[in-house]
Amino acid sequence: MPPEPQVDSSAETLLFQPNRSGAVSVCLAYPNSYRVAMGNLGYQLVWRILATTPGVLCERLFMDGGARREGTLESGRSPGDFDIVAFSLSFESDYPNVVRMLMRAGIPPRAAARGGGRPWPLLLAGGPATFLNPEPMAPFFDIFLIGEAEEMLPEAFAGAPSWAGLGFDGLLDRLAAVAGAYRPEQYRPWYTAEGELGGLDRDPGAPSRIERRWVENLDLGEARSAALAPEAVFGGSFLVEAGRGCEWGCRFCAAGFIYRPVRHRHSER
Repeated sequence: MPPEPQVDSSAETLLFQPNRSGAVSVCLAYPNSYRVAMGNLGYQLVWRILATTPGVLCERLFMDGGARREGTLESGRSPGDFDIVAFSLSFESDYPNVVRMLMRAGIPPRAAARGGGRPWPLLLAGGPATFLNPEPMAPFFDIFLIGEAEEMLPEAFAGAPSWAGLGFDGLLDRLAAVAGAYRPEQYRPWYTAEGELGGLDRDPGAPSRIERRWVENLDLGEARSAALAPEAVFGGSFLVEAGRGCEWGCRFCAAGFIYRPVRHRHSER
């Protein structure tokens, strides 16, 4: 795969004040270029939430690295040096890039090869593609948060100021306790002789069903640009979400289903 062209991310204008330190460090990765990631309002929303949550230090990582090819945009730090590497998955076509980014960082892509724990960071995934079906990426991640960011992230990272030194298992237990969390190691699919899914065995205590979390009232939060990024797909545009979902429900369109029910912000907001 040819290398992504470098972009000048130094032209960004931050529209909020991110944390400069934290008890737990999160590398927020997007498995595509800086231009695509920073044109994605969902990614910017997750970044703002994590980077302003008490106790959380959040830095960004892209396929092209932005201004820093081998590490995070903010400091050039290696993803393997973070407590958590969190991937925002929007498109199934980006799945191979997850593996490429992990290999480039020296992190074994498959969870089984990492053996559950240090020296590797905890691998977390979320985003629209996981609402559809997390299973294609289940062998690579320690945990998924199935739901919308505003509904889940503040709850998942509540108490983060006290997480210093918690370790892999402690972090995993904290995140897995949140409703909507899916921990693949607790489930074992089995197949018939014809190759069809026969069923799913689960560990005692593991939820029999993972429910997608969603925001009932969009007016309670703000989905807007966290930074003006001239090098992004939408240039220096200020992005605002007026509504979420689509009432038509066309069978070929994922957004019409994963963002049900349809919600709109009031015009005053």
